[in-house]
Amino acid sequence: MLAIAAHPDDLELACGGTLAKFVDSGHEVQELVMSDGERGGNVEARCGEARRGASFLGLAGLQHFSFTDADLAGHAQEMIQEIEAAIARFKPDIILTHSHHDYHQDHQAVHAATLRAARRHSSILCYESPSATREFDPCVFVDIDDYVEAKVQAVLMHGDQRDKPYMAAERLRGIAIFRGAQARRKVAEAFEPVRMLATEMGSFEAESIGRRVIAVHPESSRESRRSALNQTCWEAALPKQPMPYGEQLARMDWDQDRAGARPEDTDHANR
Repeated sequence: MLAIAAHPDDLELACGGTLAKFVDSGHEVQELVMSDGERGGNVEARCGEARRGASFLGLAGLQHFSFTDADLAGHAQEMIQEIEAAIARFKPDIILTHSHHDYHQDHQAVHAATLRAARRHSSILCYESPSATREFDPCVFVDIDDYVEAKVQAVLMHGDQRDKPYMAAERLRGIAIFRGAQARRKVAEAFEPVRMLATEMGSFEAESIGRRVIAVHPESSRESRRSALNQTCWEAALPKQPMPYGEQLARMDWDQDRAGARPEDTDHANR
């Protein structure tokens, strides 16, 4: 997996639970951060916090660029080239990036650069930032029941930004509960798919409950994750397992309608 962000804390805030879950499932996760976030805090502190956050989540690598914060659109071509190079180097099955439905100009710029650089890639998901607009309309969810506190701890490592209201633990948990309710789960993180090839979900097991839900059950890794949390690092990993559901993911909503799902069990109840 290749996860791309505009600023040092963006990934932890948006999809920290999902990244940790992918790591626990045996996936290699690489991170690209396009700016130092100098307009919003101390550059040295933010760069160090990005490294600690990536280490805590167990990411395989972090590449940090210094394109101008708040003006990433002015570096569109450079970002496209760097993302293209990362795709060629890592050959990711899935790419995560910002959504177009976001008020922040840097997030929009990274979204556009990713789509251009990954124009031939089959699986791109857009995560939910605190600055997402009302138009953000996810239909892919990741169950993070065992990963909410890991996400909270990863976000809290960004101490330079601790005064920002969206960094608060109760807000992170609240958003996870809201998205979990949409997914008919306790807690979840939400994504908009640009396109998603079902077979690229690897070891993840999909279930159709209301909307599409990506769920994995890492029972054997729970003790490792608890230990990692206590030690403020993330090392646990599980071997990949075969994908069990083939190409049925794209048909889930249609199948549910044919089965006569009750109105309260459909997407419309969650919009």
